[in-house]
Amino acid sequence: MYDEVIVRPLRHEDADAVRSLDGRIVGPDRSKSWDRYVDRFLRLTDLDALPESPWGCYVAEIRGRVVGFLLSELRGGEYGLPRGAWIMAVGVDPKLRRRGVGRKLVDELMSQCRQRRVPDIYAAILPGDNEATGFVKSCGLDPSRGVAIYSKTT
Repeated sequence: MYDEVIVRPLRHEDADAVRSLDGRIVGPDRSKSWDRYVDRFLRLTDLDALPESPWGCYVAEIRGRVVGFLLSELRGGEYGLPRGAWIMAVGVDPKLRRRGVGRKLVDELMSQCRQRRVPDIYAAILPGDNEATGFVKSCGLDPSRGVAIYSKTT
């Protein structure tokens, strides 16, 4: 299975497949906000006009069908955040989980980070999301010592 998966940069024509996949994974509520995120991303980045695909955004496909995606952004400096690749979203077709698709996406991001000398990769995970925590740990990410998030319910 792992050998069948092709990871490639996100292209403009992938947006609908990524929206659809995300909707199947998390349901319609997040898909509404996801649509706004993708639409904002697509408005700010004319993928067709770029000489190369946007940094850190990939899809995984098997036989031409999108089965996974990873969106990340290069951040650092603003609000004192450490410089690095920030994983914004990862999704894999629920029928294909635990077969290396998500790991292959993260491996591609890690490779690009090494090539561009990006020092770290970050992923923010909600407390109690054991599936996401297990996934990022399996990819080699550890709890950050450099970023702490505090909140208060009003």
